[in-house]
Amino acid sequence: MGRTPIDGEPERSELARAIVASLPKFGIWASASRQFDTPYGRLGYRRISILWVLRHKLLPEKETNASGLAQLYRVQPSVMTRALASLEADWFITRTVDPDDSRVIRLAITERGLELSRYVEDLYIDEVLEAISLVPNERLASLTQSVGELDSIADDLDRRRFA
Repeated sequence: MGRTPIDGEPERSELARAIVASLPKFGIWASASRQFDTPYGRLGYRRISILWVLRHKLLPEKETNASGLAQLYRVQPSVMTRALASLEADWFITRTVDPDDSRVIRLAITERGLELSRYVEDLYIDEVLEAISLVPNERLASLTQSVGELDSIADDLDRRRFA
């Protein structure tokens, strides 16, 4: 087994292991809600998460298309194309031909899509608020700082993946 950059730093190694072990729990929790009953009808997790990605611009602009999303979700482009067609039919996104390359279809979230994404985000926030209500007030600042650090680490991991 090869030497890793953190072999000489056991504290960082243990922290990395704790992050790798802990963060998937949040993903599992978030994706466990397979269907959402919303004012816009019942929608599945994949469609909701696509709107999240578009709303928060989690992909570089040139990759905001079916292929970029398929790569992000690690699915075949045809799977993503079906999900996008459904979102477009419900007026949650628009698809337009890229003016520089007519083979590429660009995606944009509509106001209706933004409203839906915010609605579902509020459902998640309500659950998290209930869970963190048990955290003592004197630990909130530390927790906030830690979440900020984790977000920066996740951004760095994404940059490395898309580099």
